[in-house]
Amino acid sequence: MHEASIAEALLEQIAEAALRHGARRVVGARVAVGALSAVEPQALAFAFEVMRAGTVAAACELVIEERPLVVSCAACGHSGPQDPREPGCPRCQAVPVSVVSGRELCLVSVDVEDDDARAT
Repeated sequence: MHEASIAEALLEQIAEAALRHGARRVVGARVAVGALSAVEPQALAFAFEVMRAGTVAAACELVIEERPLVVSCAACGHSGPQDPREPGCPRCQAVPVSVVSGRELCLVSVDVEDDDARAT
């Protein structure tokens, strides 16, 4: 399960963000996971929950934003969502299409609690 190594990397990024902001606690984090990222959101959430114990993110609520595959077709000009299992343009079936989004796997935001107990 490669989601465990991804959760570990997320926790490292979260800890670095907390350190940069002088935070003692991370209360929330938002992650974007694209349809083509080869990451199973539920497995990532589980791995994160298990691995966060004993870290600055021990009480962190992880929010996973699932991002759909969006393609653009040079042949017909269509731009929109696409089923990742279907090749070609959903309108004209032309191949290839350009991927506009859906490959994401990134930490979007981190919500921390500083020494004054206020969220930032």
